[in-house]
Amino acid sequence: MAGLLVLGYVGRASAALQPTDGTDGDGPARAWYDRPAVTLIVALGGIFAVWVAVQRQRDLVVDLSARVRELTERLEGEEAALADAETSLKQLAVRDSVTGLPNHGNFQDSLRGEWRRALREASPISVVILDIDHFTEYNEEFGHQKGDECLSTVGAKLADLIGRPGDLVARYGGEEFAVLLARTDQQGAFRVAYKLRSAIEELELPHPRSLAHKNVTVSVAVASTTPALDSSWEELELVAAANRAVGEAKTRGRNCVVA
Repeated sequence: MAGLLVLGYVGRASAALQPTDGTDGDGPARAWYDRPAVTLIVALGGIFAVWVAVQRQRDLVVDLSARVRELTERLEGEEAALADAETSLKQLAVRDSVTGLPNHGNFQDSLRGEWRRALREASPISVVILDIDHFTEYNEEFGHQKGDECLSTVGAKLADLIGRPGDLVARYGGEEFAVLLARTDQQGAFRVAYKLRSAIEELELPHPRSLAHKNVTVSVAVASTTPALDSSWEELELVAAANRAVGEAKTRGRNCVVA
Protein backbone atom coordinates (compact mmCIF):
# COMPACT_ATOMS: atom_id res chain seq x y z
CA MET A 1 0.00 0.00 0.00
CA ALA A 2 2.83 2.40 0.89
CA GLY A 3 4.51 1.55 -2.43
CA LEU A 4 1.40 2.49 -4.40
CA LEU A 5 1.09 5.78 -2.52
CA VAL A 6 4.71 6.63 -3.29
CA LEU A 7 4.19 5.62 -6.91
CA GLY A 8 1.16 7.91 -7.25
CA TYR A 9 2.93 10.83 -5.67
CA VAL A 10 6.00 10.49 -7.87
CA GLY A 11 3.78 10.11 -10.92
CA ARG A 12 1.97 13.34 -10.23
CA ALA A 13 5.21 15.20 -9.51
CA SER A 14 6.94 13.88 -12.65
CA ALA A 15 4.00 14.75 -14.90
CA ALA A 16 4.15 18.28 -13.65
CA LEU A 17 7.85 18.50 -14.59
CA GLN A 18 7.54 17.03 -18.12
CA PRO A 19 8.31 19.41 -21.06
CA THR A 20 5.17 20.40 -22.95
CA ASP A 21 6.73 19.42 -26.27
CA GLY A 22 7.21 15.82 -25.16
CA THR A 23 11.04 15.99 -24.97
CA ASP A 24 13.50 16.34 -22.13
CA GLY A 25 15.88 18.60 -24.09
CA ASP A 26 18.44 15.86 -24.84
CA GLY A 27 16.42 13.40 -26.82
CA PRO A 28 13.11 11.70 -27.21
CA ALA A 29 10.66 12.06 -24.33
CA ARG A 30 10.85 9.34 -21.60
CA ALA A 31 7.97 8.18 -19.44
CA TRP A 32 8.26 9.43 -15.85
CA TYR A 33 8.17 5.93 -14.46
CA ASP A 34 11.12 4.92 -16.66
CA ARG A 35 13.56 7.11 -14.77
CA PRO A 36 16.06 5.37 -12.35
CA ALA A 37 15.29 7.62 -9.40
CA VAL A 38 11.60 6.94 -9.65
CA THR A 39 12.25 3.19 -9.88
CA LEU A 40 14.38 3.39 -6.72
CA ILE A 41 11.69 5.30 -4.85
CA VAL A 42 9.06 2.78 -5.87
CA ALA A 43 11.31 -0.08 -4.74
CA LEU A 44 11.90 1.62 -1.40
CA GLY A 45 8.18 2.16 -1.04
CA GLY A 46 7.59 -1.53 -1.59
CA ILE A 47 10.26 -2.46 0.92
CA PHE A 48 8.71 -0.09 3.45
CA ALA A 49 5.30 -1.64 2.88
CA VAL A 50 6.74 -5.10 3.48
CA TRP A 51 8.49 -3.89 6.62
CA VAL A 52 5.23 -2.42 7.96
CA ALA A 53 3.42 -5.68 7.25
CA VAL A 54 6.15 -7.69 8.98
CA GLN A 55 6.01 -5.39 12.01
CA ARG A 56 2.27 -5.78 12.24
CA GLN A 57 2.60 -9.55 12.03
CA ARG A 58 5.31 -9.50 14.70
CA ASP A 59 3.13 -7.38 16.99
CA LEU A 60 0.25 -9.75 16.37
CA VAL A 61 2.41 -12.75 17.27
CA VAL A 62 3.59 -11.00 20.44
CA ASP A 63 0.00 -10.21 21.43
CA LEU A 64 -1.09 -13.78 20.74
CA SER A 65 1.85 -15.16 22.74
CA ALA A 66 0.94 -12.93 25.69
CA ARG A 67 -2.67 -14.05 25.47
CA VAL A 68 -1.64 -17.70 25.33
CA ARG A 69 0.55 -17.22 28.43
CA GLU A 70 -2.31 -15.51 30.24
CA LEU A 71 -4.75 -18.28 29.38
CA THR A 72 -2.20 -20.95 30.31
CA GLU A 73 -1.55 -19.35 33.70
CA ARG A 74 -5.29 -19.03 34.30
CA LEU A 75 -5.82 -22.66 33.34
CA GLU A 76 -2.99 -23.78 35.64
CA GLY A 77 -4.51 -21.72 38.46
CA GLU A 78 -7.94 -23.25 37.88
CA GLU A 79 -6.44 -26.75 37.76
CA ALA A 80 -4.63 -26.09 41.06
CA ALA A 81 -7.86 -24.79 42.61
CA LEU A 82 -9.69 -27.88 41.35
CA ALA A 83 -7.01 -30.14 42.82
CA ASP A 84 -7.30 -28.32 46.16
CA ALA A 85 -11.08 -28.69 46.06
CA GLU A 86 -10.79 -32.42 45.36
CA THR A 87 -8.34 -32.78 48.24
CA SER A 88 -10.72 -30.90 50.53
CA LEU A 89 -13.61 -33.12 49.48
CA LYS A 90 -11.57 -36.22 50.17
CA GLN A 91 -10.64 -34.85 53.57
CA LEU A 92 -14.27 -34.08 54.34
CA ALA A 93 -15.15 -37.67 53.46
CA VAL A 94 -12.75 -39.14 56.02
CA ARG A 95 -12.28 -36.36 58.61
CA ASP A 96 -14.47 -34.98 61.34
CA SER A 97 -15.15 -31.29 60.73
CA VAL A 98 -15.01 -30.31 64.42
CA THR A 99 -11.90 -32.12 65.65
CA GLY A 100 -10.05 -32.81 62.40
CA LEU A 101 -9.70 -36.44 63.49
CA PRO A 102 -10.66 -39.41 61.33
CA ASN A 103 -14.42 -39.86 61.38
CA HIS A 104 -16.64 -42.86 62.10
CA GLY A 105 -16.40 -44.27 58.56
CA ASN A 106 -12.64 -43.86 58.48
CA PHE A 107 -12.34 -45.68 61.78
CA GLN A 108 -14.41 -48.62 60.54
CA ASP A 109 -12.36 -48.89 57.35
CA SER A 110 -9.14 -48.88 59.37
CA LEU A 111 -10.56 -51.43 61.78
CA ARG A 112 -11.43 -53.79 58.94
CA GLY A 113 -7.90 -53.50 57.55
CA GLU A 114 -6.24 -54.12 60.91
CA TRP A 115 -8.64 -56.99 61.62
CA ARG A 116 -7.57 -58.76 58.42
CA ARG A 117 -3.93 -58.25 59.31
CA ALA A 118 -4.53 -59.60 62.82
CA LEU A 119 -6.12 -62.70 61.24
CA ARG A 120 -3.08 -63.25 59.01
CA GLU A 121 -0.57 -62.68 61.79
CA ALA A 122 -2.59 -64.30 64.60
CA SER A 123 -1.96 -61.10 66.56
CA PRO A 124 -4.23 -59.39 69.12
CA ILE A 125 -6.22 -56.24 68.43
CA SER A 126 -7.95 -53.84 70.83
CA VAL A 127 -10.44 -51.00 70.73
CA VAL A 128 -10.77 -48.29 73.37
CA ILE A 129 -13.94 -46.17 73.53
CA LEU A 130 -13.94 -42.88 75.46
CA ASP A 131 -17.16 -41.04 76.27
CA ILE A 132 -17.00 -37.50 77.71
CA ASP A 133 -18.89 -37.51 80.98
CA HIS A 134 -22.06 -35.39 81.21
CA PHE A 135 -21.34 -33.69 77.89
CA THR A 136 -24.98 -32.67 77.39
CA GLU A 137 -24.79 -30.67 80.60
CA TYR A 138 -21.50 -29.14 79.40
CA ASN A 139 -23.20 -27.87 76.25
CA GLU A 140 -26.11 -26.54 78.27
CA GLU A 141 -23.74 -24.71 80.61
CA PHE A 142 -21.33 -23.21 78.07
CA GLY A 143 -23.07 -23.40 74.69
CA HIS A 144 -22.37 -25.49 71.61
CA GLN A 145 -19.40 -23.43 70.48
CA LYS A 146 -17.59 -24.15 73.73
CA GLY A 147 -18.74 -27.73 73.41
CA ASP A 148 -17.03 -27.99 70.02
CA GLU A 149 -13.89 -26.44 71.50
CA CYS A 150 -13.97 -29.06 74.25
CA LEU A 151 -14.28 -31.87 71.69
CA SER A 152 -11.40 -30.42 69.71
CA THR A 153 -9.17 -30.12 72.79
CA VAL A 154 -9.92 -33.65 73.96
CA GLY A 155 -9.38 -35.04 70.46
CA ALA A 156 -6.04 -33.27 70.09
CA LYS A 157 -4.81 -34.65 73.42
CA LEU A 158 -5.80 -38.19 72.46
CA ALA A 159 -4.07 -37.84 69.10
CA ASP A 160 -0.89 -36.62 70.82
CA LEU A 161 -0.77 -39.77 72.92
CA ILE A 162 -1.49 -42.29 70.16
CA GLY A 163 1.11 -42.47 67.44
CA ARG A 164 2.20 -46.02 66.61
CA PRO A 165 1.82 -47.25 63.02
CA GLY A 166 -1.53 -49.01 62.72
CA ASP A 167 -3.04 -47.18 65.69
CA LEU A 168 -5.77 -44.63 65.11
CA VAL A 169 -7.78 -42.06 67.10
CA ALA A 170 -11.18 -41.09 65.69
CA ARG A 171 -14.23 -39.17 66.66
CA TYR A 172 -16.72 -41.99 66.71
CA GLY A 173 -19.83 -39.86 67.13
CA GLY A 174 -21.28 -37.23 69.45
CA GLU A 175 -19.06 -37.08 72.52
CA GLU A 176 -17.46 -40.48 71.82
CA PHE A 177 -13.92 -41.13 70.66
CA ALA A 178 -12.54 -44.47 69.51
CA VAL A 179 -8.96 -45.68 69.60
CA LEU A 180 -7.77 -48.58 67.47
CA LEU A 181 -4.74 -50.39 68.91
CA ALA A 182 -3.09 -52.83 66.50
CA ARG A 183 -1.09 -55.77 67.87
CA THR A 184 -2.22 -54.89 71.40
CA ASP A 185 -3.65 -57.34 73.92
CA GLN A 186 -6.00 -56.48 76.77
CA GLN A 187 -3.24 -55.77 79.26
CA GLY A 188 -1.56 -53.32 76.89
CA ALA A 189 -4.89 -51.74 76.00
CA PHE A 190 -5.64 -51.17 79.70
CA ARG A 191 -2.34 -49.34 80.14
CA VAL A 192 -3.19 -47.08 77.21
CA ALA A 193 -6.75 -46.54 78.48
CA TYR A 194 -5.59 -45.47 81.95
CA LYS A 195 -3.08 -43.08 80.42
CA LEU A 196 -5.76 -41.51 78.22
CA ARG A 197 -8.24 -41.13 81.09
CA SER A 198 -5.65 -39.39 83.26
CA ALA A 199 -4.54 -37.11 80.42
CA ILE A 200 -8.07 -35.83 79.82
CA GLU A 201 -8.65 -35.14 83.50
CA GLU A 202 -5.33 -33.29 83.66
CA LEU A 203 -6.47 -30.91 80.91
CA GLU A 204 -8.44 -29.24 83.74
CA LEU A 205 -11.31 -28.09 81.54
CA PRO A 206 -13.87 -26.81 84.08
CA HIS A 207 -17.18 -28.68 84.15
CA PRO A 208 -19.29 -27.33 87.03
CA ARG A 209 -22.30 -29.50 86.18
CA SER A 210 -20.44 -32.81 86.08
CA LEU A 211 -21.33 -35.32 88.78
CA ALA A 212 -18.05 -37.18 88.23
CA HIS A 213 -15.47 -34.42 88.71
CA LYS A 214 -15.07 -30.66 88.74
CA ASN A 215 -13.32 -30.88 85.37
CA VAL A 216 -14.07 -32.66 82.09
CA THR A 217 -13.49 -36.41 82.37
CA VAL A 218 -14.11 -39.51 80.26
CA SER A 219 -15.56 -42.94 80.86
CA VAL A 220 -13.28 -45.44 79.15
CA ALA A 221 -13.96 -48.97 77.91
CA VAL A 222 -11.60 -51.59 76.53
CA ALA A 223 -12.34 -54.59 74.28
CA SER A 224 -9.63 -56.94 73.04
CA THR A 225 -9.42 -60.18 71.07
CA THR A 226 -7.21 -62.27 68.83
CA PRO A 227 -9.26 -62.86 65.66
CA ALA A 228 -7.40 -66.02 64.64
CA LEU A 229 -8.24 -67.66 67.97
CA ASP A 230 -11.78 -66.33 68.34
CA SER A 231 -13.25 -66.95 64.89
CA SER A 232 -16.81 -66.33 66.14
CA TRP A 233 -16.08 -62.59 66.41
CA GLU A 234 -16.10 -59.99 63.67
CA GLU A 235 -14.54 -56.55 63.78
CA LEU A 236 -17.74 -54.66 64.59
CA GLU A 237 -18.44 -57.01 67.50
CA LEU A 238 -15.23 -55.73 69.03
CA VAL A 239 -16.64 -52.20 68.94
CA ALA A 240 -19.98 -53.42 70.27
CA ALA A 241 -18.23 -55.04 73.23
CA ALA A 242 -16.41 -51.78 73.97
CA ASN A 243 -19.65 -49.82 73.79
CA ARG A 244 -21.28 -52.19 76.28
CA ALA A 245 -18.33 -51.64 78.59
CA VAL A 246 -18.84 -47.86 78.33
CA GLY A 247 -22.30 -48.36 79.79
CA GLU A 248 -20.74 -50.30 82.63
CA ALA A 249 -18.27 -47.48 83.27
CA LYS A 250 -21.15 -45.02 83.57
CA THR A 251 -22.95 -47.18 86.11
CA ARG A 252 -19.76 -47.25 88.17
CA GLY A 253 -19.72 -43.48 88.48
CA ARG A 254 -17.87 -42.50 85.28
CA ASN A 255 -14.26 -41.27 85.00
CA CYS A 256 -13.02 -44.84 85.14
CA VAL A 257 -11.77 -47.67 82.90
CA VAL A 258 -13.62 -50.98 82.45
CA ALA A 259 -13.54 -53.95 80.09
